[in-house]
Amino acid sequence: MPTVPKEKRILLVRHEESRKTLTGAFGDIECDMITERGRSRSDRIAKSITSFAKEIGEPFELFYAKSARAMQTAERIAKMSGWKKTPLEIRSINLGRIEGLSAQDVEKKFPEFSRTLGLYRAGLFNSYDLPFPHNAESPMDFERRTFSTFKRAVKNATQRNLIFVLHRSPMTAMLISIARASGHYPEKFYGIVPMQPGDTFLVTATNTSFGIHAANIPPSKLLSSLRVF
Repeated sequence: MPTVPKEKRILLVRHEESRKTLTGAFGDIECDMITERGRSRSDRIAKSITSFAKEIGEPFELFYAKSARAMQTAERIAKMSGWKKTPLEIRSINLGRIEGLSAQDVEKKFPEFSRTLGLYRAGLFNSYDLPFPHNAESPMDFERRTFSTFKRAVKNATQRNLIFVLHRSPMTAMLISIARASGHYPEKFYGIVPMQPGDTFLVTATNTSFGIHAANIPPSKLLSSLRVF
């Protein structure tokens, strides 16, 4: 008889509140740290996930993107659970000359990009059409490399239950890729995916397919949502 592929349970967790999310700077900031509130909320996420793992009698495998804010959120989960954490070669989109600038500086130096970015963030503009600086990475290339790294990690994981702690841009790319792969998202569109710091998205995966089960789960509702996942 053919083997029925075992479905994997995947949690995509956006890092908790950080100085970067409060200031709105563009691109990765190496010194970025989660705030005191972010640490407290990270512990709440960790408590919900470890409680669920104990209820089902199965551990989780923990991965995190290479940003300080994602790593620190993952560390809080690893400390409470005792699970090993593994870094992934996942970084924010390369914004070229915009990298590291404040929102005010971008508006001043790149007014058309700033204007259309505002439309994108309002859900009214395709990211593929944003006028990025000539030395920036295209959203299509960014989506491709991010989803490729994610799929490889899922394929090589040793556990059925997986956690990916990410920052917003790669998390958006992964979710759009998953939605597109499942046939529920346009091929030539890259829109905004609203998410707050600490939000969790529940995803399923087999050897042949992905699916999104639930979105935008705050730390306060994570345990109850996991129980019906």
